[in-house]
Amino acid sequence: MRGLGNCLVRGSIWVLIPVCMVQAQAPAQTWVAHTSARAITDVSVSGPVLWAASLGGIFSYDNTTGEITRYTAAEGLHTVEAQAIAYDRQMSAVWVGYSDGVIDRLNLENGEVRTFFDIQRSERFPDKNIHRLRLHGDSLFVATAFGLVVFDTI
Repeated sequence: MRGLGNCLVRGSIWVLIPVCMVQAQAPAQTWVAHTSARAITDVSVSGPVLWAASLGGIFSYDNTTGEITRYTAAEGLHTVEAQAIAYDRQMSAVWVGYSDGVIDRLNLENGEVRTFFDIQRSERFPDKNIHRLRLHGDSLFVATAFGLVVFDTI
C-alpha cells in the first residue's frame, strides 16, 4: 500500500477525470473593469449630477436618485487615471484630461468616446500633464504642466 496524499492506492489503476463546473458568464467580448474611484482628482457639476475624475476612471453621481454611473477604459476611455473633467452642456458631453496630455470626449447621448492626441503629440514639452479643463463657449481651456491651451470643441 502506498500513500498518495489522503488516498490509499492498492495496486489498482486510477483514472482521474477532470470535472468542470460551468457558470453563466458574460460574453467573451464584454469587459468589466473593477477599479477604485477613491482618489478623486477633479469634479464638475451639471445640475443635480456631479461628475468626478479619479485614478480609477470617471463617474457620475445623480443627487436626486443616488445613481452612480462609472466609465473606465472598458467603456472606451483612453485610460483609467483621469486628471481633469469638465461637463459640456452644449454638446451633452464630458471632457476628460490625462497626465500624458490625451483628452477624451464622452458623448452622453450614445456613450461614444472620441480621443484627441494633439497635446500628447507635441514634442516641444516633455511634461504634458493636464491639470484642469474649463469650458467657455466653444472653447475648452486646458491647463497643462507647460501652460494654457485653448482647444476648439467643434
